[in-house]
Amino acid sequence: MDAILRRLIRAAMRRGMAGDWVWLLLALSAFLLRRALRSRDDLVTSITLTPGERVLITVRGHDERPAPAGADEGASSDGVLAAIDAR
Repeated sequence: MDAILRRLIRAAMRRGMAGDWVWLLLALSAFLLRRALRSRDDLVTSITLTPGERVLITVRGHDERPAPAGADEGASSDGVLAAIDAR
């Protein structure tokens, strides 16, 4: 279903940009339908930790610089979501 809607959006946008506003409305409707049908529970990543390994999950803005290496040790940050230690 997603591939069909994606193809419809692309074709409708092309025709709509050529001057037919009805196709633009169809493209917008298909885009909204595609977004509504998309699952929000998709798995982003999966990793396996061995004893002694650690994962630090942080959130930062796209215009912010990354923290220097080793800065997570003992430092508190507003963007830290979780630090997971394998035991």
